[in-house]
Amino acid sequence: MKTQGVFYENYVACELSAKDIELFYWCGKNQNEFEFIVIKDGQIIPIDVKKNKGKLNSLDNYREVNKNEFAIKISSNNFGYDVKNRIYTIPLYATFALAADLKGYRINT
Repeated sequence: MKTQGVFYENYVACELSAKDIELFYWCGKNQNEFEFIVIKDGQIIPIDVKKNKGKLNSLDNYREVNKNEFAIKISSNNFGYDVKNRIYTIPLYATFALAADLKGYRINT
């Protein structure tokens, strides 16, 4: 069901905005889009939110024009890193930690 992805996106937006992280949306040609762009230390970081694995066509197209050091995918998958494409995968449940890191907070466990 496609509408479930909206709940993932809303959750991520709430977690990031709760840390006062300014959020931007990107929409390119051919219906390419991803949910968030954030800026940390002057670096633009694209964040794509997927309910499951999901295809990263929009992110790939964006990065053809905007050569960022890395990108972030938030999904129901486990933590991971795609070396070739420089994409970090973060599980939805760990969005709070990403938000804290983007804001420069330290999480003590």
